[in-house]
Formats: sequence, structure tokens, C-alpha cells
Amino acid sequence: MSDYESPILVTHVCQKWRNVAHATPELWSSLHIALPRYDRPYAQRPEQKEPHKQAFREAIRAQAAGVEEWLRRSAPHPLCLSIACGREPKMDEPTALAIVHSTLRFSSRWDSLDLTLPPLYLARFLASTDVPMLQSIGIKIVDASGGLSSELWERSELLKAPKLRKLVAPCLSNSPARLPLNWMQLTALSFFSLRLQGVVNLPNILQALEQCTQLSSLSLSFGDRRGYSPDHQTPSTNPVVVSLPYLEKLFIGDGAHDLTRLFQVLETPLLRKFTYTTTEKAYHAPPSFEILSSFLSRTPGVRKLAIDPKHLTRDEFVEVLRQCPHLRFLKTSEHYQCPDDCKNDSKLINGKLLELFAGTHPTEPGICPELEEIEWRYCSGFSDDEMLKFVVSKCGGAVSGVAKLKRVHVKFERTKEKSISEVTKQFEEEGLEFDASYCSDDEYMEQRSSAWDGLPGYDL
Repeated sequence: MSDYESPILVTHVCQKWRNVAHATPELWSSLHIALPRYDRPYAQRPEQKEPHKQAFREAIRAQAAGVEEWLRRSAPHPLCLSIACGREPKMDEPTALAIVHSTLRFSSRWDSLDLTLPPLYLARFLASTDVPMLQSIGIKIVDASGGLSSELWERSELLKAPKLRKLVAPCLSNSPARLPLNWMQLTALSFFSLRLQGVVNLPNILQALEQCTQLSSLSLSFGDRRGYSPDHQTPSTNPVVVSLPYLEKLFIGDGAHDLTRLFQVLETPLLRKFTYTTTEKAYHAPPSFEILSSFLSRTPGVRKLAIDPKHLTRDEFVEVLRQCPHLRFLKTSEHYQCPDDCKNDSKLINGKLLELFAGTHPTEPGICPELEEIEWRYCSGFSDDEMLKFVVSKCGGAVSGVAKLKRVHVKFERTKEKSISEVTKQFEEEGLEFDASYCSDDEYMEQRSSAWDGLPGYDL
């Protein structure tokens, strides 16, 4: 509701523009509300407390009236609302519930709802029953050690919205399948902060996913379990397949959990974009290379791959890439915060791998011939000369059947060896987007100041 943003900014131009803005409901169909927090001065004198509270209550009433007027102007259009608050009010503090109630009055026109709220406010939205148009819900719980009970989620009227297609939320229940969702109607699902130990187990998650036959996008981000005992899983000899026939985008963040069974049972024949992030090897048990490679072999149509390959050796990484013959975009990060995290004994992306990408390796067949875009962070396994040779070969059409590069973003974990901009400039004029960044000398020396430097067996 800022004076410096549309549509209020438009109303300040002149009277004619103000009239047009007020008569155009589409301009008022989206609104972000930051609920005010009651902040008491640290040195407030007792006689000032009540006047201070009263002033806050009056400000809340004024903002609630403004919200109601804004939303009334948007009729009859569907509403996209974003509502956020930083913390739960204390027992003796006034609240912003009046603003919440102003938005609840328009629930019949909600189309998209993005809530970043403490339990006091969130519970009001969960009880909403008149939501015939609601298609998208995003939920993030703030300032709540225990969140909300599973029972409250499982009785939520909001989740019963008849047109709901998209849900982004934390772990809502011990048994996700018990949530009152029309799972078969969902096209986008994102669960984050999932914890497999003591809260949600993998079979419960898979039970819910079995019903999500229309999903085109799925994100599962598991809570960090570092410090817990390993949770190795033995692959099932007769797994129940979870088929997601329309899934195109998949994000998995393992959070140091062993997700072997998940990769073993997922069937995603139309998968086009796959993102997989891992945590440090010192704390986790990622799916074995064979399980990950097998999963990708069942999804040969992957076009975009973003992978955090801490648990792979170089040969395993190459084999994973061979399962993606139609790959066009590759994003990786090779940054390790301590050397124990490295299973591989050298950087994965080196001169040999660049030759495989370019199809110029003298003895081995090339990989990913359709690769056009790369985003590689914290590289140090290849020289500037090798980088230049790779770019010239790919962009110059040196090998038949190998696609030209369209975008190259590389961040080196070392200093610049030589300037290659004069050569890459000619390809940039032809459409290549090229960006290579390096560490400064000071940054490089700071990275090398670890006590691990110089110890045998570590490629730091």
C-alpha cells in the first residue's frame, strides 16, 4: 500500500488519472500486506504504555479500513493476496487481527493466497470456508517453535478449496495423505522442511504422492538432519511404483536424508527439469550412484539439470550426465566447506570433461551434445586455456552434431590466469552470453588460509 508503487502512484499524477485508476478494478486485484508489529520502546515509562497501545490500535483500524476499500475496488475480479508478519504478538500486546478480518471478508474472491504468518493469524485463514475461486496457496509459519498441530491442518477448511491447483507449504501433518486436499487435482506441490525422523516418514509421503497423478511440478525439501545418526535405507526388492505421468519439474533437497527409496519408485517419463541438492558427506547418506543413475535413465528427456554433486566421483558424474542425452542446461556447484565433505578426490569439472562436452576427447565418446547453457560455480579444475578451447570448439562448430553454446556463466575459485575476452568477444557478437568471474588475490589467499591446506590427500 505504498504511495510510491502502483496503483496508488498512478492516482497521484492528476485528477483524471485518479478517476481512471479508481474505475479500473484490475489495478486493485493484487495486494501485499505487511502486518504491523507492536514494538514497545525499551525505556517506556508506565504512564506512556496505554497511550502507546491506543495509538497502535488506531493505526491498525485505519489500515484495516484501507485494505477493505482497496479490495472493494477490485470487484468482481479474482484476488491475489500476499500477507506477512514477522512474529507472534505477546500476550499483553495489541494485535493486527482487524486487518486479517478485513481480508477474510473477501475470501469468496481469493484466487492466490501467500501467507507468511505466526499461528495466531494463520489459524484464522485455515478456518476459511467460502473459497470457491482459490487456486493457489503458499504457507510459511513464522515465530512458532511447534508450528500448528497436525489435527488443525487435517481439519482445515481452506485446504478443501474446490479449485485448488497449487500448494506450497511446510510439513503440515504426520501423515500428509490425511490432509483434506483433492490430491488428484493438484498440478504443483511443494513441501519444505520435511523431517523423516520423528515427524514424517517416507512411506507417508509416497502415499500422498501416489494420488497426485496430475502434477507437473513437485518440490520436496527435507529438513537438515545433520547431527543425527545415519538413516541408510535398503532398496526395496519389490517397490511400489509412484507414477507421475505429467511431471515436468522436480526439485529434491535431501537435507542429509537417505532418499534411496524415493528415487527407486518415482516414475516421471515427461521430466524436463531436475534439481537435486545434497548436504555434506560427513553427515549424510545420499542415494547411491546406481540409484540416481537408474532414475535418470528412466527419464531420458531431461533438458535442464541442476545438481550439487558432493557425493559423486568424477567417473560417476560423467555416467550420470550420460543418462541425459538431451541435456541443454547444466548448473553445478563444487564448493566444499571442509575437505571431509568430498568423496571425489579432484574437481569434477576439469579439462577432460570439457573435451567430452565438446566431443573432442581423443578416446572417449562425447556427452550431452545438445548442451547450450552452463552455470558452474566454484570451479578450479580447469585452466583458462582449457576454458577458451572449450568455448571455441562449441561455438565454432568444430564437431558435427554438437550444439553451439548460448550462455556461459562460470565462477572460478581461483585467480585469473589470462584474459580470454578478446577471443570470446567475437562469439558474444554472434549471440553468446559469456561471463567468467574470478577470485581476487586477497580472496584466494583467504580461502587458502585454512589449517587443512597442505595436508596430503585433499584437493583444496
